[in-house]
Amino acid sequence: MTSLSIFPDPAWIFSFNSPFYLPVVRVCFFVYFPLSFDSFTFIPSILPSLLHFITKLASKNLIFLAFQFTFLVHKKRTLLMAKTKPGKKDLDSYTIKGTNKVVRPGDCVLMRPLDSDKPPYVARVEKIDSDHRNNVKFRVRWYYRPEESIGGRRQFHGAKELFLSDHYDVQSAHTIEGKCVVHTFKNYTKLENVGAEDYFCRFEYKAATGGFTPDRVAVYCKCEMPYNPDDLMVQCEGCKDWFHPSCMDMTIDEAKRLDQFLCSDCTSEVDAKRSLNTFPVSPSLEVEPKRRRR
Repeated sequence: MTSLSIFPDPAWIFSFNSPFYLPVVRVCFFVYFPLSFDSFTFIPSILPSLLHFITKLASKNLIFLAFQFTFLVHKKRTLLMAKTKPGKKDLDSYTIKGTNKVVRPGDCVLMRPLDSDKPPYVARVEKIDSDHRNNVKFRVRWYYRPEESIGGRRQFHGAKELFLSDHYDVQSAHTIEGKCVVHTFKNYTKLENVGAEDYFCRFEYKAATGGFTPDRVAVYCKCEMPYNPDDLMVQCEGCKDWFHPSCMDMTIDEAKRLDQFLCSDCTSEVDAKRSLNTFPVSPSLEVEPKRRRR
């Protein structure tokens, strides 16, 4: 009794008219030369040995094993290439081209805007890395100016005020123009001289919703506005509150010449206390005379 083979005749498989001819030759070539599979070309000089190898496999019904072995080799090669492919490496610092300024993670930088008429963008560096071609990239967290926020600029916003946003981005190193310093609000108010690279931040900003953290701040003066460090304010000696000279009907020059200042409310209280502590100069009409009639 003859056994039936599930494999076709090897002579037919390797004939030029067979649809399996070129795929089988390519697969076996890959078995012999796995690293040259992607750049396969038909090489007549090695064809006889390949055909002999394939015929031997086919006679033993091992073509399926050959295909399976080829797949495993290809898979191993793919994993090997993925492991050996050069990747990114983290950098501790970067020197801005054309300058001696060194940027490190945590520093604040000035970045070139798309429109040359606009001021530079401000961002905080979160991470620095480079690829195998030495292309340096910065992962940054953007600062927004008040006019870039949803609510826009308001009266109490300082000229150098920024909002630390939740907007992250990746930028090329060549977009960095220089470094800057973003102070806390408290430290900024203590600066004797504010330079071009000095900024301050007192709010975090959610770019998607326009929300601020904190959402409430202290207010001052009769106008009940938050403190703007760019505006001169005078402190009342009585209530210790701060006031804008314009809100107290004074000019800036007049406010600078003051030795001490009392707001209108404290001035009224002082006047009231003085009126209560006065001493009567004229005697009362109801006082009886010292002499009595006899």
